Amino acid sequence: STPVPGVPQEVKEGFWSHLLGIKSKEGKEDLRDAEEKAKQLVKDAGESGDVMRILTESRNLKPVEEDMLRRAVVLELATPKELEYTEHALKKFVTLIESNPRSMKRLVNAYNTYRAVATLSYVDISSDQLALWTILSIRWPMLANTLMDALEETDDGLKINVDRLGEECRLLLADENVKKILRGGDEFGPLEIDTVRKFSRFRY
Repeated sequence: STPVPGVPQEVKEGFWSHLLGIKSKEGKEDLRDAEEKAKQLVKDAGESGDVMRILTESRNLKPVEEDMLRRAVVLELATPKELEYTEHALKKFVTLIESNPRSMKRLVNAYNTYRAVATLSYVDISSDQLALWTILSIRWPMLANTLMDALEETDDGLKINVDRLGEECRLLLADENVKKILRGGDEFGPLEIDTVRKFSRFRY
């Protein structure tokens, strides 16, 4: 089954605050306007072939407008056209998963789940980093969880304390596909520590 990440507490609190704020007539009108604006932005971006791009280009939006935009983006990403594009984009990672159609389908489903939760949680992450983390979490979930546990703040920034990985995880580090994820491959760079940090927010 596809692992489903949790939602950060601050996002939950913001969602309920948003719901409480739209009970007035003015609030409902703002909501409708924001929804229409989001739909138009997504439509324009879809025609250019890059829906996720509008999240970084659409700055200075009101909170309700950005909320509606992110919801609209998630809905658009679930359309057949966008799903086909996602499958094509993930093909360069096919050597990191088991060589059967079921594994590719599982990767696409998990990738879409993580992307939707990250988008709605205001966590922006590149498609390559998202793909690498998704593969690590579905193929080696223990290693993914342990990497999050091993995060430490140091004077030089955020690092992973290898001493906290444990013997079983250290053995996994010798796997050729795990090495590619952590060090990078011919068509993609390495999994970044900041990516591990971002996804540590989604743990229950």
